[in-house]
Amino acid sequence: MTTILVLFACNFFVFSCQGQNGLYGTISPEEVRVIVDRRDTTYSILDVRTRAEYESETGRIPGATLIPLDELEKRYTELLPVQEKELIIYCRSGRRSAGASRILSGKGFRVRNMEGGILRWNSTQKK
Repeated sequence: MTTILVLFACNFFVFSCQGQNGLYGTISPEEVRVIVDRRDTTYSILDVRTRAEYESETGRIPGATLIPLDELEKRYTELLPVQEKELIIYCRSGRRSAGASRILSGKGFRVRNMEGGILRWNSTQKK
């Protein structure tokens, strides 16, 4: 029983990160791909890269909203209409989106940081 509780606690801390005023989770690009393919409207997707990155050859996730990380504190209210949804956040590699996840979880949003960013997303493309 103790082993099960320890494993549960470890998994909880691996898959959740402490935000300023709450928790945010992580999500794999493979899980996001299922959500996008199913057109699941219970989620909203936020890209926090720069506009140049968003428009670059690395592409973007279909349906994603762009708010660059350096503009997020000023523009987060644009996300209030989707606050009841779970927000999936991504960037190039996952570092900036972790910062955005901390900011938005602290403002009451339910967020999940996509592991590995658009680079890992691109590696999940069906070949």
